[in-house]
Amino acid sequence: MREAIEQNLINELFGYSKICCEVKYGSENSRIDLLLQAENRVDCYIEVKSVTLLQQQCGYFPDAVTLRGQKRLRELFKLD
Repeated sequence: MREAIEQNLINELFGYSKICCEVKYGSENSRIDLLLQAENRVDCYIEVKSVTLLQQQCGYFPDAVTLRGQKRLRELFKLD
């Protein structure tokens, strides 16, 4: 994912000048896979996941009930 961002292959993520990996965030001491930053832009938190549940071209995470998956989602929702 980082390589794709650096090579500007994802239009929505174009223009970020700084990419940080495994950054701690949130009240539950989580780590985000990638944090993108740039002047005059809102920070972009990226969590990269593989999924095994696919329905109508949409992948679902978590695809099974897990405490770790629930924690990730809680922390990401709090960023908004």
